[in-house]
Order: sequence, then structure tokens, then C-alpha cells
Amino acid sequence: MKWANILFFEITPAKKTSQTIIYLAGGGFVLPITSLHYEFIAQIVEETGARLVVPNYPLAPYYHVDDVMAFFKGSLSEVCRWACVARG
Repeated sequence: MKWANILFFEITPAKKTSQTIIYLAGGGFVLPITSLHYEFIAQIVEETGARLVVPNYPLAPYYHVDDVMAFFKGSLSEVCRWACVARG
């Protein structure tokens, strides 16, 4: 899914769930998400049974952390509405 020019990946468990976790991959806003993140995400999905929504947010040096944080602060309620209600 793409929302507000940010691509979101949705990782779902085998069984339908109403639980959603929004996962922000660590990388200090300079390193992209890696296969290690996806292995960890898969483990979270398996152990919790929740669906994970993972934003692929823009990175430095093209964007500043303040730009990304402003997006999340201003838009988190809308992201939650999509992730938790519309898709749940």
C-alpha cells in the first residue's frame, strides 16, 4: 500500500486477526530495512498472531529525520485508522 508517498508493507499471519502492529525498522533514518528486519518481523507475526504494517519511510541524506517525524506525528492517527480499522 502507498499512502502519502510512503510505501507500506503489510505482513499477515496465516489466520485472520484483528491485531495490528505498526513496526518502525531501526536504521537511524539512514539505513534501509534489511532481510534481518524481515526475519524479525516474521518472528513477531508468528509469535503474536498479529498483522504488521511496516512503513518504508524516506532516508537521509535526501530527507531529514524531522521531515519523517513530522509526517508520523501529523499522520499517525490516519495510518492507525487504515491499519487497525479499515484493514482489520
